[in-house]
Amino acid sequence: MIPEEYKNKLPEKVLTELKEILPPKVPQAKLIKILDLVVEEYRNSIAEPGECVGMVGAESIGEPGTQMT
Repeated sequence: MIPEEYKNKLPEKVLTELKEILPPKVPQAKLIKILDLVVEEYRNSIAEPGECVGMVGAESIGEPGTQMT
């Protein structure tokens, strides 16, 4: 169902979830559009080298607790 070229662009877990979500008879053109959007979204979600993910994560966890008090 999913073309081979996308198996190198996306992790196996993402591909498995897509197979579960997509209807069985998706037209090939629509499937390619969906996969292109998923690849773009996946690439945008990856942290850049040197990005302060620890500090952003700590701030995201701590701020709601501060607002509750």
